[in-house]
Order: sequence, then structure tokens, then C-alpha cells
Amino acid sequence: MGDLHNGVLAIEVNEPGLISILQARWASKIEYALRKGGGKAGAHRVLFRFGRGGDRILPNAKGMNQDER
Repeated sequence: MGDLHNGVLAIEVNEPGLISILQARWASKIEYALRKGGGKAGAHRVLFRFGRGGDRILPNAKGMNQDER
């Protein structure tokens, strides 16, 4: 996570070429999950941006199906 400000969750990505792909594929799914959680996180919009990035999620991470890897 890069930042949470004014309801926008910014997720940092260390590969600029992936930003538009991640935005298109994951932003709406994450936003849906945030809404489904009842707004406890305080975020309602997701933005991917270039930054140092966080820990890598392993391809076999629990809860990910084959289509999400």
C-alpha cells in the first residue's frame, strides 16, 4: 500500500508498464471488496501508481484462483 487519503487507496507498483494492466484488471475488484467490507477501511477508490512497491505476493497465495495469478 502506498497511501490512503480522502478515500483513495494508492497501491505502489515497481514496474511502470504494469500500472494500466493492474488498474484495468484489479481496481474494480478491490473497490468491490472494500465496499463489501462495509467501508471500514475508509477507501472507496483504488489507484495504482509507480513507487517502491511492497512485498511480492506469491503466485500460489491462498485465496487466488488460476485466473487471478
